[in-house]
Amino acid sequence: MGNSIRRVGLLSTVGVGEDQPFYYQLGRKVSIYLSERRFLETPNKKSEEWTMLYTVDVSTCELSLTKEDGGKGLRIKIQSEIRGKTGDFVLYGLDLNVTESDGRVYPTTTTDFFEKNRRSMSDYSRHIHAGGSVTVSHLNFAGIGDRWNFTVLEHKKKNEKEEAHAVTLAHYFVSSDCMTDYSRNKTDVGLSVVVKIRATNGKLDVTVEGPEQHPALGLRYLLQEAMRTKIWKPTLCPHCQYPVPTQHDDLAV
Repeated sequence: MGNSIRRVGLLSTVGVGEDQPFYYQLGRKVSIYLSERRFLETPNKKSEEWTMLYTVDVSTCELSLTKEDGGKGLRIKIQSEIRGKTGDFVLYGLDLNVTESDGRVYPTTTTDFFEKNRRSMSDYSRHIHAGGSVTVSHLNFAGIGDRWNFTVLEHKKKNEKEEAHAVTLAHYFVSSDCMTDYSRNKTDVGLSVVVKIRATNGKLDVTVEGPEQHPALGLRYLLQEAMRTKIWKPTLCPHCQYPVPTQHDDLAV
């Protein structure tokens, strides 16, 4: 795991109060804001919502999570805007809706890319494991140089014929382009959030890990290996596999 920025996960009821906003500053150019829990109500349903905003220099990423009352539905939205110094940019959006029925998880996803002079990539894989279980992965990358956004949506099935019983969404936001300001401070930071969703006792069980801080160099390696093998796991980040201090661990201030 990375360095935990918040003592507990986003939805935990232990430790830091989830009804309080949370702000964290990393150096001079990076900040994270987590809203308090908001209660929403329409004539047909009630829900709870959290919003998290990353700001890295002039790039931003917003992640919102909405849980339906009763645990039958969940919506996660990611909106990233990554900008370079010469007017190039990438806009990336992901909208994930998850419902539960008969002990199975039913995800539907929409992704959008819009870019100017830069690149984005998407890939897909299906792996059948010993015993017949199946992992389906959708990988999406969008970035400018070493400033990038990477998401992995993973479906786990007990066999080929059944619907998924669990879904994991991993989101990484990285800036490591070695660009400096006049005080020679380098923006070198990696952030992650992992959302794990399972069907349990007739509802969705949701666990959020993060936000966590990583060395940008470690997440660059994770991205390269995940896109090469089409297999994602958190320990692809060397910092997560062997969490020892390095010169890349902290943002210069």
